[in-house]
Amino acid sequence: MPQPPPKLLPPDPENPCVLVPLHQYPEFTLACATLLNMEWPRSQQARLNSLSSCSDNFPVGMVLVQSNSRQALGFCKVSLIPNLKDACFVESVHPQNRGEGLGSLLMKKLEEYVISRNLHIVYLSTLGQEKFYKKLGYNECEPVSLYSFGLRSISSGPKDSKTKNMETETCRTMIDRKIAEVNKEMKCLLTGPPPPPPPLPKQPIGHNVMSVKTYMKKELAKPWDSKD
Repeated sequence: MPQPPPKLLPPDPENPCVLVPLHQYPEFTLACATLLNMEWPRSQQARLNSLSSCSDNFPVGMVLVQSNSRQALGFCKVSLIPNLKDACFVESVHPQNRGEGLGSLLMKKLEEYVISRNLHIVYLSTLGQEKFYKKLGYNECEPVSLYSFGLRSISSGPKDSKTKNMETETCRTMIDRKIAEVNKEMKCLLTGPPPPPPPLPKQPIGHNVMSVKTYMKKELAKPWDSKD
């Protein structure tokens, strides 16, 4: 039985590359997994499972494709940030063949897509690519979390009963943990000092400690903010 023709890519007369949602073009899933594993090694099956979870409801995987050859040139993932209105978090930005302008093109088209989804603030984190993102208009900011209880609270509105219950459970967990720590310290005092810890392994000369990621954000112009 003959295979159906591949789904047509949206035309872009101004550029030979287009950015499309991966779940609408699953033929590029394997290529995206390979791209990501070049930068962040992981089990191929785990990577494929993660990519298959993308959908229109977020997180959304976006793949940069060369229209003529239908070759995947880059990938990024867009997720919503809980309780932060009109904002999203972009991660796993990986263009193929760095230095050829694909990274800038990927981010430009990504911002166009984000605006089309009524999102107007883009957050991301980077390790060593701060200058690149500053050239694109991103500025350093405080860390944000993709989880309801993360690096900082980003909710300013009234909390519903479900949120209050979750916060109560979190407080109870912290209290239980502190009580366990105190009991452990008391037990050590009663039974004598613990044995000395083993010596730390020697680090090779020139060993560098991994730096902390830099969080950055950019506020995108809303359509009604643009002037004629």
